[in-house]
Amino acid sequence: ATLEITYTGTVAATATVDGAGNVNTVTIDYEDTDGNGSPSEVKTNETIYTYAVAIKKVDQNGHNLAGAKFSLPFYVNATADTDGAYIYAGTTAGTGLVNELTPPADGLIIIKGLAKGDYTFTETEAPAGYNKLTDTVTVTAAQTGSASSMIPAMTQK
Repeated sequence: ATLEITYTGTVAATATVDGAGNVNTVTIDYEDTDGNGSPSEVKTNETIYTYAVAIKKVDQNGHNLAGAKFSLPFYVNATADTDGAYIYAGTTAGTGLVNELTPPADGLIIIKGLAKGDYTFTETEAPAGYNKLTDTVTVTAAQTGSASSMIPAMTQK
């Protein structure tokens, strides 16, 4: 007989959001139902990685733009970490969390701790002298550590 066990988990606030990932250990203890067999154990480790997105705001000449505001489909810690990245905090509002960010002078926002997938952002305010983007921007999260390959330039004209 085949037995399939499905479970879900939540990444803890203490999880590593960069680098080598987080080792998740699953142990299943079992014995047969007629009591004739000895207890058995299956133990497996799975490394879980987090993903990140980066958004870079530039003008038509590729120069960095600050002053835009982007609405996020989730919440992040209101204060960036020591690397300047914002850390994903879930889909529920809370103290110290925001779901709108303004790029700094270098025009770059990095958000770490995401699940693999696509995320859609909306520009809610354009930099002075520019128009807001007319469409949303969808960004595919990249495994943390490969940030250079995930920076779409949002060009303003």
